[in-house]
Amino acid sequence: MNHEQKIEQLEKLLAIESEANDPLTHFLLGREYLEAERPADAVGAFERCIALNPHYTAAYRFLGDSHRAFGANAHAREAYEIGIGVASETGDMQAGKEMQALLRRLE
Repeated sequence: MNHEQKIEQLEKLLAIESEANDPLTHFLLGREYLEAERPADAVGAFERCIALNPHYTAAYRFLGDSHRAFGANAHAREAYEIGIGVASETGDMQAGKEMQALLRRLE
């Protein structure tokens, strides 16, 4: 199954009322958008994931990656910085370290 087929399936899932507020589904959709080289769409999916679960650490990392993919480095920096703070709060040290490394690459 290619990325566009996976995107179509995830979008159909999100159209179901009971799934519309599932942060994992939005996260997975964002990853597929990013893999399909649709970073603007990925930004929206990751932002929705974060709105539903502000402690979803990985979403901040990939939100930053999505912004970086189309040159919005200031927005990428902001996503990584917030994500590092969330990782510290939640104890997700691996994600925090990854975002610190990504943040250093932006500088």
